[in-house]
Amino acid sequence: MEADRRRRLLEQLRDVLAVTRADLARLAEQVAVFHAAVSTRTPSNVEVFGAGALLHGYYGVLERWMERIARDLNAGLPEGPDWHRTLLRSMTLDKPGRRPAVFDEAIAKELGRYLAFRHLFRHLYVLDLQWSEMQPLLVDLEDIHRRVDERLGRFDAALASALAASTP
Repeated sequence: MEADRRRRLLEQLRDVLAVTRADLARLAEQVAVFHAAVSTRTPSNVEVFGAGALLHGYYGVLERWMERIARDLNAGLPEGPDWHRTLLRSMTLDKPGRRPAVFDEAIAKELGRYLAFRHLFRHLYVLDLQWSEMQPLLVDLEDIHRRVDERLGRFDAALASALAASTP
């Protein structure tokens, strides 16, 4: 019975990961389209807010995936006022017998910038968003996304391997 439950869990995680990767790719593509459209001009306030929503959405999709991993393969979600940061850092840890590290320290550090922006986006008055502070995040997202997707692909391969090993 426990083996069946583990197989179902691994299959579900792979399904959720596939959807997560597709959603992240769509958001990264929209960021690239937006950035290309405003690369020679200063965007309007409405465009800045839209770009902020894309960045917020990118990290939000990724964090929901990390929450799922924490619930299903870790000991549960972290607690406390800095649980978002703790969750991200926990994804750099190898959990022998449970899961490999999802991200390395370098990616987690870069993702920390998007986590910080997401916090600001949620708590700032919309007209206080600063294009000069957002633009580097938009520019860097293409590279960050490529690296995140590569690591998520490795994690998916680890899940597939664990699934194959648990199948009689």
